[in-house]
Amino acid sequence: MSEERRLLTAHDIAKRERLSVDTVKRALRNGRLKGYKVTDRGDWRVEYEQYELWVAMGAPTSQEPTE
Repeated sequence: MSEERRLLTAHDIAKRERLSVDTVKRALRNGRLKGYKVTDRGDWRVEYEQYELWVAMGAPTSQEPTE
């Protein structure tokens, strides 16, 4: 399976970026990291391409400040 089509979990991303899983989930909830929930338990999946874009943006986790 190529990296471009691979799906990552919040745990996978947290491990790669040395962040807490809660931090990654915050980015997902805020829409900074694009992904989707796969169950009612709150499991997330992120396409590898979206993960790369998020990292390229500096891995922001919170919403942009409003003026």
